[in-house]
Amino acid sequence: MAPPNIKVDNLFNSLKGLQQGRLRLEQNLEELRAKKRGLETALDEAHAKHAQVRDVNQKMKETLKIAQHKVAQTQQQQASLQVDAKVKANRIAELNKRIEDERGKHTEETLEFNGKLSDLADCFTSARNFHSNGNLQRQIQETEKETAAFDADLAEYLAETEQPQKQLTKSAEEQETAEEKAKEIGIDKDDQTAVLQMFDDDFDHATRVTDTLMDEADQLERKLEELQLSGSDDIQM
Repeated sequence: MAPPNIKVDNLFNSLKGLQQGRLRLEQNLEELRAKKRGLETALDEAHAKHAQVRDVNQKMKETLKIAQHKVAQTQQQQASLQVDAKVKANRIAELNKRIEDERGKHTEETLEFNGKLSDLADCFTSARNFHSNGNLQRQIQETEKETAAFDADLAEYLAETEQPQKQLTKSAEEQETAEEKAKEIGIDKDDQTAVLQMFDDDFDHATRVTDTLMDEADQLERKLEELQLSGSDDIQM
């Protein structure tokens, strides 16, 4: 049987060993707890970072969607602008063609106008040369001579026709008396009518000739006035 001191020592050593083992276990536990806290902190940071990355990814998706929509709108606008540009280009080409046509037409009209203007200038020069003071005076003198000659012929004709007209007038006044005398000498109604018709025809013919001569006289007077006015205008120019 072992002495009591030995048992106490063994118990004391065993207790001391247990205490040391407990201490090591507590240290290990504390280390494990520290690692756990570190892992939990790292996990929280990972969760936070994951959430942040997820938000960024969502925003990037939304931004990409908006960008794609804007690209589609831009492509549509570009297509519409291309169509408008093509239409406007065709319109501009049409307007340019019309402008060229109008220019050509204007050139032709200008050449034609210049030609007519040149012809008119030539005619004006010829007329001015023809209606120079010397020529105009000669024309006026010749017209005055023609007018004077016509007036003389008219006066002579009127003198020649005055007597027959008086006789015709007198015959018309004496018609009733002639009819009565014709009845007395036995001239029938038909013969009287024939004689009267002859006198009427002569009277009408004389009247027409007189009117014609008067018209010719008026025309000559108007021509003389026109020549005089033309001469005055040329002298003023």
